[in-house]
Amino acid sequence: MVDLTWQDRAIRLWDTAGLRRKANVKDKLETMSNQDSLRAIRFAEVVLLLQAEVESVLFAPIKRATSVQGGDISEAFKIELEDGQAFFLKFHKGDINASKSVFIQEAKGLNTLRAVNTSLVIPEVISHNNSYLLLEYLEEEKQGNDFQFGVDIAKLHKSSNE
Repeated sequence: MVDLTWQDRAIRLWDTAGLRRKANVKDKLETMSNQDSLRAIRFAEVVLLLQAEVESVLFAPIKRATSVQGGDISEAFKIELEDGQAFFLKFHKGDINASKSVFIQEAKGLNTLRAVNTSLVIPEVISHNNSYLLLEYLEEEKQGNDFQFGVDIAKLHKSSNE
């Protein structure tokens, strides 16, 4: 644990131990270490669990990671780079391998939706694996009109039945 001050703000950094699936943990020391890591993650305001991997995918350091509200199962963050680009990062806290194919299936579904010729804005999948899903970040805004939305939804349904 390291306490520091940055721009007049107190920050406490914790470097937690790596986590393995519960079934693979055999001794009491590792069990207690996992419990301490999970406790720190649960109470953290920001978790940079995947920072190195995301930065290697984006070929740039992360300037800011801001928590995004809305999901119950996963943690979600808006990732901003120095050049102004923004991305959406979603990952599981705790046992990140609990649902191995969730992000892979979600990426597949988003790519399928993007392949249908509609005016709907579907985020581009930048990268994904069992642990995370990284998408282009879309600002919230009303798109088109209700009639066009209905037409586009009908196209998606027709496409899924073909």
